[in-house]
Amino acid sequence: MFVGAAGMAANVPASVATVLPTADARVADTASAAEIYKLLGFATMTGEDPLRLWARLGETRQWLVGPLSPDAWAGQVFIADHLDIFAFRFLSIPAFWMADYQSGGRSSFAGERFSKWFGDWAKWWKTVGPKAPDNSYARLVWQMPDGGPEVTYEWAQTGKNEIVCRLTNSTAADVLLQSYVPWDTNPPEFAVLYSESPDRRSLRGRSWTPGTRDGMRWVASLSATMEESTGVGTGLCNSYLPNVKTLYLCGRQGQAYESLEEATRAWLAPGKIDGLLSTNRERYLKSRPEGGGWLADVPRAINDQLQWSEVYTPQRKRAYITVSRSWSHENNSAPDFLWDSFFSALLVCQEDERKAFALVRDITSWQNDQGMFAQYGQWVPRPDNWIFPVAWGHTQYPVGALATAKIYLRRPNREFLADIYPRLLKNHRWWFRDRGDGQPWRDGNKNGLLELGANYPDEIPFEDRQQTAYFESHDDSPQWWHVAPYNEATNTCELDTVERNCLYTMDAWVLAWMARELGLPGDAEELEREHAIMAARINQLLWDERHQCYFNRRWAPRDGNWFNPQMAPDIFLSLLARAAPQERAEALKKLFYDPNKFAGAWILPTISRDDPLYPKQHYWRGKVWAPINWLVYQGFKIYEWDREAGLLADSSAKLFLRPWRERGECYENFLATTGEGSSDPHYTWGALMALIAVEELIDVNPWHGLRFGNLSPQDDAQIRQYPIAGASYDVSLSSKRLEVKRDGKLLFSSEGPAEIRHVQFAGSVVSAEVRATKEVAVQAGKGPPQRLPAGLSKVTGEF
Repeated sequence: MFVGAAGMAANVPASVATVLPTADARVADTASAAEIYKLLGFATMTGEDPLRLWARLGETRQWLVGPLSPDAWAGQVFIADHLDIFAFRFLSIPAFWMADYQSGGRSSFAGERFSKWFGDWAKWWKTVGPKAPDNSYARLVWQMPDGGPEVTYEWAQTGKNEIVCRLTNSTAADVLLQSYVPWDTNPPEFAVLYSESPDRRSLRGRSWTPGTRDGMRWVASLSATMEESTGVGTGLCNSYLPNVKTLYLCGRQGQAYESLEEATRAWLAPGKIDGLLSTNRERYLKSRPEGGGWLADVPRAINDQLQWSEVYTPQRKRAYITVSRSWSHENNSAPDFLWDSFFSALLVCQEDERKAFALVRDITSWQNDQGMFAQYGQWVPRPDNWIFPVAWGHTQYPVGALATAKIYLRRPNREFLADIYPRLLKNHRWWFRDRGDGQPWRDGNKNGLLELGANYPDEIPFEDRQQTAYFESHDDSPQWWHVAPYNEATNTCELDTVERNCLYTMDAWVLAWMARELGLPGDAEELEREHAIMAARINQLLWDERHQCYFNRRWAPRDGNWFNPQMAPDIFLSLLARAAPQERAEALKKLFYDPNKFAGAWILPTISRDDPLYPKQHYWRGKVWAPINWLVYQGFKIYEWDREAGLLADSSAKLFLRPWRERGECYENFLATTGEGSSDPHYTWGALMALIAVEELIDVNPWHGLRFGNLSPQDDAQIRQYPIAGASYDVSLSSKRLEVKRDGKLLFSSEGPAEIRHVQFAGSVVSAEVRATKEVAVQAGKGPPQRLPAGLSKVTGEF
């Protein structure tokens, strides 16, 4: 929701293309020819007649606003019909930074140093969020270095083409307001003409070059007067505002400066922006999911990290939740990484199903004719680092069906599932499909197991093709880094991997569930047969009886041994695949508790702790990675490893929450030696660590359906207003009690630990399966408490 200038509430989702019903649109209908010529002149840069161009501007249908450039997190971007783009950003300047200033314009001095000063922004963030999915309220707090102020930036979308902002410095500081052309690293000098209003209380912008629409205008009106500006009349304008404690701003895009300034300055009336931000903030905080106990801050962190990672990519003309603003800084680049995007969709669907569906549709559109999903759909080429414009020669982990199934269960939409399922199925069938010469794409030795691979021409050096094959999984993992030869004939590594085969087997099971959900029994039966065959093959060829563990298998034995010795938590993916027989699962459990392998304060390391490369903690050489923890956690729950799942959830939450609470950081990975965050500090999938914690209390999945509680509570915890399938759930769990409410009404309670799953509703009746380790009293709906024995029981009650 946003509250507009007239005080009316309306639903305006963030970054949605909509029809513009604003005063500026009406100007197009009423302006006389003389007025239009006065505004546009008698010739335009588009070559169009001014009257025709003016009418076309008035028909603008698509508007995007928000911090949509990777470097505009401290500002805003305005986009009209993917053609006319304006942007600004703030910088509160520590006094120390101006110590060398002696004479001349301060805007020029600061502007020349802006890029250098701004370069360390990723270290500044302190508090991320809240950020409402509909842009009705957003906040970001950062700490300027070198004795600078703490800065609180709040903003709200008040119309389809309008935002209001409040910038608050903890102590008064000079502010540089930069109006610029985002994305383009070398924009034409006159891409946009920025200027000042005569009273220096408004910034103005006008599209001007071919490729934009000459005459589209933008205004940002300020509560303070600009001391001076440099770059007026160009596409990079630096405006200096001295001694600012609180700065208010309203920005709006349209056709005429006069009407834009009238509308934006109306927002600067005392208390008006304050009132709007306060109202919208309070409304959003009352409705969003919240956590309590050891889950305090967890649900909000998931949403806020994802929403603040939304950027726009001009090349594809859409807004997109990128993996990280730091990874997206290059021109037109918002990397569409494959499994990253599926995980981002799963995370953002907590509060925003529209963005979740869009992410899945987008990443699955990068599918070649044979069925392979590209490992990434868009990136700036870097030949020195094996990066191609689109990864049409290699793919990544088959986790799309699992993520899509969970999204569908949280946000039921049969049309969405029916749209995505054929793409997922086509991708699933690609792995073993004949590439055209009798050779399967990823079964190089034709033994029915998959390998990593890369299909690029011989002109690309052998070493690069080998490395790109490793990129299909854990990049530089000791499991294959320079120990798995790349076969040029098959385009695969000569190593059958536990990770790939277990995930493929899981994929078959989830797709079979999906097929039955869509009423496709033929597909389901075929996939179920394949699941059984693959599970048997994994146990036949990847299990080492001597070491009681699954290992990656060489194509030929070495000294009589088929297996590479490296051990990774990939072995636990056999649980997610439903492939491990019980006795083998018990053998794996011993490794989980082995301090030489995986046990420790910070789990799970991505290579065993006794591996020679583990101490280096370099990327996939021993660090803790959120996607692996989340995938392994799913398997633990399938096999009812309650204590192990609880330990993993507890460690994951602690790893995530410490830097999040201290500095608003969401790390790409973590050091398994110290628990410190590592690599990128604002990487979306770090929030999977928080999702694991949420799923200890509430989850919905293909194997247990809707599920509440667990049998090994780590500590008291609560989840409130958590949305699933159109209902809002409150879950409270301790070692003594589980209580679940649905839309404010009691759904279940138990006097003691219990797991309640396969919850189903039929009219006013609720039924479920209850799992307990000892006798427990459970109440279902309005019914009386029932004494249930240890093990599995059924409960039914009126709701």
